[in-house]
Amino acid sequence: MAKGEAFDEKVARLKDVYEIEIRNLEEKVIAALLGLVPAPEGKTKRRQEQLEHLRKRQIYYRLDRKRS
Repeated sequence: MAKGEAFDEKVARLKDVYEIEIRNLEEKVIAALLGLVPAPEGKTKRRQEQLEHLRKRQIYYRLDRKRS
């Protein structure tokens, strides 16, 4: 029964690790929702660049339609 007991121990350890990870993620999500943690700068900057690019494309598309 040594194999069964070792397996049970591994499962128990993994369960503990995952519970800790889930708790940490929950804390991060709650902090982000409450505004305690600023948004990641890289992601918001990238999103702003994408929106700006889409606006420029839309303007050029409108200009092309007016010309034709």
